[in-house]
Amino acid sequence: MVDPAALKPNLASFYALWTLKRGTRDLPSRREFPFEELGPWVGRLHLIEVLPGDFRFKVFAGRSSLRLGDEWTGRLLSEVTPRWMAEDAAIDYRRCIETCQPIYADRTGRETEERVYSWRRLILPLGEGRTVDHLFVCMDYDFIP
Repeated sequence: MVDPAALKPNLASFYALWTLKRGTRDLPSRREFPFEELGPWVGRLHLIEVLPGDFRFKVFAGRSSLRLGDEWTGRLLSEVTPRWMAEDAAIDYRRCIETCQPIYADRTGRETEERVYSWRRLILPLGEGRTVDHLFVCMDYDFIP
């Protein structure tokens, strides 16, 4: 389970909204989050559709696009590069789906040959009952290049 006290303020506030929408149920549904309510997080928020064996970015966070120099909206996770980053995300996404629980991942100071990547992501499951059909992924970066 996610400890809200360990989250950066922008992630903690999004987690609080998700928790409020969920209430006593396992999951809130995507339709419970009108676009107008997502304003404070819109530049750092992915909306991901869960597909059999893959994930589709229905919305890719603008800040992530700036950092990567690439836009992933509409793309499958299995098609994006760098592959190590996509595979790392897929592990956390699958864990969130399997457990129907939020996942917090701190990936600060990841080094590759080209650059250092640092991010934190809060993955929140959405769906009906215990069937996850979408994920919200709220990103936090130490800086935007």
